[in-house]
Amino acid sequence: MKKFLTVTLSIAAMCALAACGSSKNLSSEATTAMELSTEDYEELPMSTPVEVAASEYVELGEYKNLTVTAEKTEVTDEDVEEEIRNQLEMSDKFDEITDRDTVKEGDYINIDYTTKIDGKAQEMYSSDSEEEFHSKVGNGELNENLGVGLEEDFDPESKVIGAKKGSTIQYDFTFPEDYEDEEMAGKKASLEIKIKAIEQIQEFTDALAKELYDVDTAEEARESVRQEYEEQADMEAEEMGQENMWNQIVANAKMKKDFDKDMIEQEKENLKIENQQFAEYYLGIEVEDYLTDSSGMTMDELAAESLKSQCVQDLLIEAENITVTDEEVEEEMKALSEESGFDIESLEEIEQIYSKEDVRNQLLGDKLFEKLMEYNTIKTVPAAAESEETIEVEE
Repeated sequence: MKKFLTVTLSIAAMCALAACGSSKNLSSEATTAMELSTEDYEELPMSTPVEVAASEYVELGEYKNLTVTAEKTEVTDEDVEEEIRNQLEMSDKFDEITDRDTVKEGDYINIDYTTKIDGKAQEMYSSDSEEEFHSKVGNGELNENLGVGLEEDFDPESKVIGAKKGSTIQYDFTFPEDYEDEEMAGKKASLEIKIKAIEQIQEFTDALAKELYDVDTAEEARESVRQEYEEQADMEAEEMGQENMWNQIVANAKMKKDFDKDMIEQEKENLKIENQQFAEYYLGIEVEDYLTDSSGMTMDELAAESLKSQCVQDLLIEAENITVTDEEVEEEMKALSEESGFDIESLEEIEQIYSKEDVRNQLLGDKLFEKLMEYNTIKTVPAAAESEETIEVEE
């Protein structure tokens, strides 16, 4: 039994949870973003589908005429201005403050820094030193930028605030005993920071709007940012509504009997395999911690819910008589290879990455979800509103 729909978590995380797209988890954000080669994909561990006779374990409940709510986040003026500030920061659009020479909270600073052990510069982060490095002070940003992998009490910012332009401060610290670079673990070090300038973000002018957003005026740029944020909020609300709808359909289904213990154990292993890269590579946490924390379930509960979801999808596909042709599968495989940027042309090469069976299952899931969206209604409510996620069945 293949899985291609989902039960819990957000839509993005759910795609990883349900192994959407292929048995090698190609459509999860994790593997896509890593830009793996065909050789890399061949080395990825593969889950083993659990064979379950869906009708023996699950009975479909109501899956039509449901109404679910989804919250939509309000886009504020503060959101727009923060996005523009971030863009100005990333583009190094700063003006030097010349009417004072002392660093205050909220200032930006232009610095050169060097990390030394025993008086010698050491490679720490991407380089052992950097020039013309800009950072805000007073909000922990400087500590975070300079203290990758260090303890929470790493706080050079405390010495920078109140320092004079042109001065060089020295901040002494000790690398943690478990620091990832074993040669530096536990060693005493010093961070030398030369304050070259005290700065502030430039005023957002029409000229900067043209340069950064390719529009004629600052006001047009703000409207463009707002529209983009509104579209994102609409998409997130739609995804939340789809998730709520599917979760309700699964909840409406009834278990006829518990899944066998060996099924649960295999599904637990599948979930770990399918989510390991996302959890450990992108989040830096153990995959079981990611799964249990994100879902609020134990691994046994999550595996049972995943299997129930798979049974529901199988029963719905049968009930709705949903099919996919060989031509649709081949067309989708070619589209996937183009979107992924793989330099391959023949169907045989594509099949080394995307199996026909997995692509067929994904298309079946897509068609099923389109059908469910026709049957049911998603109502959007403001995120700030106090509203319960109610489910109604129309008569």
